[in-house]
Amino acid sequence: MSSTMGLILFICLSFSMLPGVQGLVEVIAAVGVGAAAVVAAPAVLAGAGFTSAGVAAGSVAAMIQTPVTAAGSWFALSQSAGVLGMAATTKAAVGAVAGGITYVASLFV
Repeated sequence: MSSTMGLILFICLSFSMLPGVQGLVEVIAAVGVGAAAVVAAPAVLAGAGFTSAGVAAGSVAAMIQTPVTAAGSWFALSQSAGVLGMAATTKAAVGAVAGGITYVASLFV
């Protein structure tokens, strides 16, 4: 087992022992989904048409792009992430939100 996998397992075990935390399986699922979301985000952006060369012609992004796209809008941020890649803080936020939603959802299953 790699040191990274060992560290992730240690973190999952640590979280699963906190009071109020459901269990190890739920924590591992939440961490797994969070990690998968971070890995999948660039592919999802590219699939929607936000490529490193800009908005792809004929894509979903091209269909929803307006002549006046406001700076700071979700479209502008997606276009920036497609061209430049996602910042570490954005990756952390995507992983945390996806993992958090998965964990909360697991409480109701």
